[in-house]
Amino acid sequence: VGVPRPGASLNLPMHELLFGKKVRGIIEGDARPQDFIPRMLAWQQAGQLPYERLIRSYAFADIQQAVEDMEAGRVIKPVLRMD
Repeated sequence: VGVPRPGASLNLPMHELLFGKKVRGIIEGDARPQDFIPRMLAWQQAGQLPYERLIRSYAFADIQQAVEDMEAGRVIKPVLRMD
């Protein structure tokens, strides 16, 4: 997971691919925003995407607490505010 430097390569043990496993490169989940955003909004309106449970806002001064909460699993997406 991540963005490789230009020219980077990936070495995989071929045995790992024998049982139907696949390697696929994607960018941002390969979602088409014109399709996916309306779908997410519909999920949220139906109560199926409680994004408020996924995020927590922190003042920028509390960046260390945001990192600690993320690493401990207390928050999925810490959002830093620049007040």
